[in-house]
Parts: sequence; structure tokens; C-alpha cells
Amino acid sequence: MRQVCRVKATDLAMLLAYCPVLNLSIYTTGSAARSAVNDTLDVSTFSGQTVETYIAFISADGKNIASSIYTGQVTVS
Repeated sequence: MRQVCRVKATDLAMLLAYCPVLNLSIYTTGSAARSAVNDTLDVSTFSGQTVETYIAFISADGKNIASSIYTGQVTVS
């Protein structure tokens, strides 16, 4: 059964970029608050590569984590 959690402005974004060619990923485990509406992940290590990207959110107290959402493929310049 899927548990429903309340969305809060204080939830923290978790960003992930996976590079299949290098078999490496870069991620954060709680950076900008949901209320910030944007965040940045430094993927300069993957310059010239195509990466798969995901986002999830974690509650400020770390007790609740949302399932990740695939946010698309990006070529890093």
C-alpha cells in the first residue's frame, strides 16, 4: 500500500544525474528547500556526456522520502 505524505515548503530536494557511459552518478541528499523552486547540481565532471536525471524530496527531519521522478535526458556542455 502506498503511503501518502503531505508536501511541505521545508522539504529538501534530492537531485541525481547518472552517466551510463561512465557508469557514474552525482547526487545531493538534501539541498535546496522545495520553497526555493529551483536548485543546481554541478555535473561538470560529465562535460560532453549525456546523463539521465532524477529528482526526489526528503522531509526536513529526514523521516519521509518521496519516490524519485525521472526528469529527462540532458547532454552536459
